[in-house]
Amino acid sequence: MNDAPLLSGIQPDDMPAPGEEKLASQPGEHRVGQLPENRELADSVREKLASTGYHQLLRIDVAAEGSNVRLSGRVGRYYLLQVAQQAAMEAEGVTDLQNDLEVVRASRDR
Repeated sequence: MNDAPLLSGIQPDDMPAPGEEKLASQPGEHRVGQLPENRELADSVREKLASTGYHQLLRIDVAAEGSNVRLSGRVGRYYLLQVAQQAAMEAEGVTDLQNDLEVVRASRDR
């Protein structure tokens, strides 16, 4: 059998079988399709949310991987969902935003 590399130094044993992901084997490596957590960007988005002055936005969960940000949680009005989205996009370094916020109106007893 020929031991020469097939593609750009990748040996057949290095390639995952169809439908499998290559597992991270060394520090700093990540699964295929998974980006490293970006705490600095998530903190920057949280600061932008806080700067809006809307207390409900302080309870939003923010996750960032690479330059992609995901917002999740609940807000009381659609307007606040829009404010959160705009604030998150204004954070430096955000290139993609997944807005999973849910609008839930509080029930009022009369």
